[in-house]
Amino acid sequence: MTDIVIIGGGAAGLAAAVTAAREAPGATVTVLERDARVGKKLLVTGNGRCNLTNRSGLQGRYAGDEAFARAAFARFGVDDTLALMEELGVNCVMLEEGKVYPRSLQAGSVADQLRLAAQEAGAALVTDQTVTRLAPDQGGWQITTQTGTLSARRVLVATGGKAGVGRYNGPTGYDLLQALGHTVTPLFPAIVQLTTETAPIKPLTGIKTQGVVTLRTLTGTRREAGEILFTEYGLSGPPVLQVSRLLGPGGTGRATLDLLPDLTEEAVAAEIDRRRAKFGKRPCEDLLLGFMNKRLGQTVIKRAGIEKLSRPAGTLTGAETAAIARTAKGFELAVTGTRGFGAAQVTAGGVNTDDFDPATMESKRAPGVYAAGEVLNVTGDCGGFNLQWAWTSGVLAGRAMARGLTT
Repeated sequence: MTDIVIIGGGAAGLAAAVTAAREAPGATVTVLERDARVGKKLLVTGNGRCNLTNRSGLQGRYAGDEAFARAAFARFGVDDTLALMEELGVNCVMLEEGKVYPRSLQAGSVADQLRLAAQEAGAALVTDQTVTRLAPDQGGWQITTQTGTLSARRVLVATGGKAGVGRYNGPTGYDLLQALGHTVTPLFPAIVQLTTETAPIKPLTGIKTQGVVTLRTLTGTRREAGEILFTEYGLSGPPVLQVSRLLGPGGTGRATLDLLPDLTEEAVAAEIDRRRAKFGKRPCEDLLLGFMNKRLGQTVIKRAGIEKLSRPAGTLTGAETAAIARTAKGFELAVTGTRGFGAAQVTAGGVNTDDFDPATMESKRAPGVYAAGEVLNVTGDCGGFNLQWAWTSGVLAGRAMARGLTT
């Protein structure tokens, strides 16, 4: 019988493997990973730079069971993560908005250091293994994969979520835990691009601009600033990804874009009036040249109700220039959904944490079974918060499993 089996070799699973193998020297620790290599999802985090955590504070940055996450962070927080990374040989640097990255700015270096540390501590990393069943066994748990079965005294489910992994067949971590009596909240993509009505923004595909996105849905309102990217399907960019979680499963809403966030609507209207007076003979299509991106300015003017862009700017009425200013500060689009799990960075929702202990990540329904990372109903904002949850839950589970071997 193996002492510890960890199902999933992602961030949470590797953190747990390193911790458990170090804290229980001589114990047999096996990681079962369905991919051909461990840490694969880590390679794309932070646009390949691996945003490890965030120093701007964890309070209010999580949805789902945030109280559960807070209790866990009290036992292993940001400073603990930074100490762990330094000990692993991952020197850290803080960049914009409190985001912490490896100094190498290479996600691969983080995955490699975790892999090497796990192996050096004695953990076995077994790839191309899809777990199809988890069931009680004599004095432990039986894990069935497509190649056979093994038994373990302690089992950690750290399989991640549905985000970006639609190609896999077979049971998920949610299925494994549900079979043991756990419940799963509705799952939906988060940190994902929004699909919107496309006709008003068709000319803007590929354009980026600094702005503020406000998403309103039946469940609430969220506002984020940053670089907005217009696409053929709708909207992308950091602030769009950040607000997307508010949409919920199958949700719709309205997005309002402030395309000139550094100016008041009155200041924008005054500038348009000045341009109308100075460049009155020019066509409306050139009215905002040098003030906004050319195509963006033309789209704003049309969206404000000025259909004929060849019309002389000097013929605009005061009401029309006010409408242009209002549109630049509040460009509205109907939001029809998201790009789905395949494009999402994380899964919102997950296994209900009411039946887990936040100090150990152990199941109250199935003692000896633990869960960590994205499979649980804890979802962080963009900016390193989801990886912080992976490190925290993985380390706590690893500690508890190692200590549980002696009890």
